[in-house]
Amino acid sequence: MSADNYRKCPKCNATELERQDKAKKAAEKKYGAVTPEEYMKLLDKAKPQSLGETLRENYELGIVEDGRFFLHYRASCDRCDFDFNFSHQVQANPPHALTRGTP
Repeated sequence: MSADNYRKCPKCNATELERQDKAKKAAEKKYGAVTPEEYMKLLDKAKPQSLGETLRENYELGIVEDGRFFLHYRASCDRCDFDFNFSHQVQANPPHALTRGTP
């Protein structure tokens, strides 16, 4: 089995939250020192921006003839350098249990 999926990137999300926090703090510093209109413009810069689904996930899993179960997963972002790989395999049954016939 193989699949492709897109979702929001955790690294891009963290970067966006940091950007919002910095913009909000910059606006708060200017409170009372700038006109209300300018303050509102500064607050607008702190509004969330749509990130979209830029994290591509690919995964494959299954059982091969010798009874090994395998899982391969990769996630990478189209926007930033986030990249994650994971692979694992285990023997699903002892090899002797997979043979036909009586012992």
